[in-house]
Amino acid sequence: MALSSPDAPCSCDCFVSVPPASAIPAVIFAKNSDRPQDEVQEVVFVPAGTHTPGSRLQCTYIEVEQVSETHAVILSRPSWLWGAEMGANERGVCIGNEAVWTKEPVGEGEALLGMDLLRLALERSSSAREALRVITGLLERYGQGGSCREDPSPFCYHNTFLLADRAEAWVLETAGKLWAAQRIQEGARNISNQLSIGTDISAEHAELRTHAQAQGWWSGQGPFDFAQVFSLTQQPVRMEAAKARFQAGRELLQRQQGALTLSRLAGAITAEVMMGILRNKESGICMDSGGFRTTASMVSILPQDPTQPCVHFLTATPDPSRTLFGPCPDSRLRWIAGTPSTVDTRRP
Repeated sequence: MALSSPDAPCSCDCFVSVPPASAIPAVIFAKNSDRPQDEVQEVVFVPAGTHTPGSRLQCTYIEVEQVSETHAVILSRPSWLWGAEMGANERGVCIGNEAVWTKEPVGEGEALLGMDLLRLALERSSSAREALRVITGLLERYGQGGSCREDPSPFCYHNTFLLADRAEAWVLETAGKLWAAQRIQEGARNISNQLSIGTDISAEHAELRTHAQAQGWWSGQGPFDFAQVFSLTQQPVRMEAAKARFQAGRELLQRQQGALTLSRLAGAITAEVMMGILRNKESGICMDSGGFRTTASMVSILPQDPTQPCVHFLTATPDPSRTLFGPCPDSRLRWIAGTPSTVDTRRP
């Protein structure tokens, strides 16, 4: 049964497959966006642009400095805010984000939403690694905070991100301005509403460990396990429920990877497999009841061969089990890059 309790995890699930787990030589990205059931989520194209030096950019709550050039992007976003739940750019970078609560306090003051950070990274990055640098740099300068829903009662959280390009993927998990990242060069990975990076840390905030030690969360001795150190000691019900959903997502990926042997050099994960996982209701990955529901879904194929186009499939409607994934080829993004900067082309 789908998770329908008011305390059910109020966010999403992201998945990625990197060869040899993928059935084809491509990185495959997928995400369900779980949002308030009455919220409108739209698919929006934003063309590439050039910007005046020193100009400012209005995000959902605050302004940031604009960069000189931005990439064309396709976004699936709640209509009331500037950022996005998931999206891709013309350089073959895809990003999705998740809500997370940690020992670091969540700020209700207006700052950058995780969805703002996601869109900024897509507009400014040519690779997943560069997107990681963009997000962490903005996080250090502006912080994250503010209500993440259009409602009088605030709903605030920190964020984790899954960033992918044609060659690799990164998991980026944050706690306030602090963060840890894990590079995924092969295999399959998923994230949900919990910290999941343990001791396998590829990059981290310079003050991550000293801060944890100063707070008494880590002794400074032995391995440093980010998820163990920064996760809440007593988890809210919604995060306990997210553990089961995260585990179910991991098992669904593992079931599809296939046995990698000398006679079988490719896994079994395809775009269709990812769509099937996003439609899975038994695990709660596809939420069709309760205050939060799966309001939009996305699957992207990012071929390792740079001469082949990326293709992005979006539902633009709730409940992926009852709708089709409409394709948006990479060539469409390149076409948009040549349109006037005032144009927002909606729908694939």
